Amino acid sequence: MIALGHSCGHNSGYIDFEDILFEALVCSLPGRLRGRYLEPLYQKIVAAGEEGIQLLETVEACIDNNMNIKQTAEQLYLHRNTVTNRLERIKLLTGLDPGTGFRALFWLKMLAVYRRLVQTRDEA
Repeated sequence: MIALGHSCGHNSGYIDFEDILFEALVCSLPGRLRGRYLEPLYQKIVAAGEEGIQLLETVEACIDNNMNIKQTAEQLYLHRNTVTNRLERIKLLTGLDPGTGFRALFWLKMLAVYRRLVQTRDEA
């Protein structure tokens, strides 16, 4: 439960059911699928350094806010143009366009959860 709490730490003490579901999905993926889909995306985020992490955190917040740019900007204390620019940059970095629908949003959310799980594992 502690690892779960750390991986969902972006929520202030509240663990959302969707976060638990995504963590379960990431953990249940066979290693070859994680290696084929999530790991290459994760390596692109890592290679981009702090900017990559900011982009991923922004797109995850936007997904969690039902792709509402205004709500996301308010939550992250950013200008709405900054959120829009970051969504465009995550598309360039990963090849996944958050504006194209479920498939891209699903993999971006899975990537955000995967990054937290790897980070938690590395800290342990």
